[in-house]
Amino acid sequence: ALHFNKQVARCQQNRRERRWDKFEMSVLRGQTLGLLGFGDIAQHVARLGKAFGMRVVCLRPRQPTRSSPLYTVVGPVISQSLL
Repeated sequence: ALHFNKQVARCQQNRRERRWDKFEMSVLRGQTLGLLGFGDIAQHVARLGKAFGMRVVCLRPRQPTRSSPLYTVVGPVISQSLL
């Protein structure tokens, strides 16, 4: 999310061309971060997303055994209300 929000590729291109191109970044707060799986890496990314005020939805291949009050973790059946 941060890579695309900060437009990293555009910034790198501007730096190579030695030009200043003004642009505005969108606000991450309130946006939804979707994660496929909920392993160690996804849990770390979910914590970062929450720190930015994002809504975090994680899709696991199996039905989750426990729920987290901080993240929405769903199994193979996705509720239409999450999309």
